Amino acid sequence: FYQPLVRLDTGATTAFELLARWPRDGEEIGPDQFISIAEEAGLITDLMLQLLRRGCSEAVDWDGAPAIGINVSPIQLKDMWLSEKILATLARAGFPPHRLAVEITENALIGDPDNAIRTIQSLKNQGIGIVLDDFGTGYSSLQHLRMLPFDEIKIDRSFVQSIDSDPEALKMVRAIVGLASTLGMPVVAEGIESESAAKLLRDLGCAYGQGYHFGHPMSGEQVAALTQAEAALRA
Repeated sequence: FYQPLVRLDTGATTAFELLARWPRDGEEIGPDQFISIAEEAGLITDLMLQLLRRGCSEAVDWDGAPAIGINVSPIQLKDMWLSEKILATLARAGFPPHRLAVEITENALIGDPDNAIRTIQSLKNQGIGIVLDDFGTGYSSLQHLRMLPFDEIKIDRSFVQSIDSDPEALKMVRAIVGLASTLGMPVVAEGIESESAAKLLRDLGCAYGQGYHFGHPMSGEQVAALTQAEAALRA
């Protein structure tokens, strides 16, 4: 499935985050229930590459050529060949590297920082976007922002969902947006569920938003229809 990411100033859809769902016995199992099992079983990289292949094959012809984002787990960043595997997947699908964003959490930089840095630099050198995910919930460090070539920062939904009711959450989001602005990094806010939250984030200077307010996760066919409709409006 794919969840749209929009520009907060115009409302235009610019990208889609690729989300994993496991259909089983008539229900959809979320990643919080099976990702850790895939990691323990040594299947997480195979699973991610399979999702990436599927995403590239569906997204390659979408109108407007929006980007897609995919999450990489801390365990995967320990794989010294991860960059090559991702690039090979893109090449086989004919998917341009600049249309892919790899999302990582700060926790992924702790276990094997040297290899993580090499992988990130390799992906960046090929034109792939690098997003720091869930900022503010892990080992938040200015050192990471200084030494790694991140293109965007994602504010965790735990702050965003209460931004219009919790003064402390508002202070935290304002601080993160201000820091990112100083560093020249656009900010993506996850978990936006109301127009009031979207307006507040827009007024704070947050560039992009994601959440149920803008759209629930959708199938590749639904995204194709959405991008086609948006292209027709622009014509």
